[in-house]
Amino acid sequence: MQEKLCRGTKEGREPMDVQELIPLANRLEKCRIPYALGGSGMLHFFGLIDEENDWDLMVECPKDELLPLLRDYEFREQPSGDLPFASLYRITIPKSKIDIIGYFAFHTKKGVVNLPVRHHSSWYGVKICSPEVWFVAYKLLKRESKANLLKELLLSKPEVRDNELIKELLALPSLDEEIKDELVQLETR
Repeated sequence: MQEKLCRGTKEGREPMDVQELIPLANRLEKCRIPYALGGSGMLHFFGLIDEENDWDLMVECPKDELLPLLRDYEFREQPSGDLPFASLYRITIPKSKIDIIGYFAFHTKKGVVNLPVRHHSSWYGVKICSPEVWFVAYKLLKRESKANLLKELLLSKPEVRDNELIKELLALPSLDEEIKDELVQLETR
């Protein structure tokens, strides 16, 4: 029997298993499509939460390049671009609880913020997004508790922090000044 690579579950819920991502991650790698696991999967990887809600895979490729890779999956295209999101597309694989987000982006008062796909490390061969990207995403989503978990991680573990990525995020013209101020605090620690 193969071990589930997860920590815990809420009552009545099947545990999430990172191994479900491996075949899709391998296909993305083979086609050289930039991707990274973010959201609760990334938070779980860094030990900040005990379980995942779903698997948020950020990808940077046109939808028509991605669809052939999903031929063996039952998937649904979801609405995308509803405020505050500005991503170009979203595809869900319900059985595996995978959400694929094409060109991860958000609307702000100043315009659209396109967040880059950058990976920090791997988890059983699945690329994990740099926490700086999801710190900004959670700030834009006004999910302060999750943003604060990532901020504390980045402040307490300088080896996790990517100062070059922080500089890249600071250069995003449509990013709110208050978020830029917090990024500067991260960069200077």
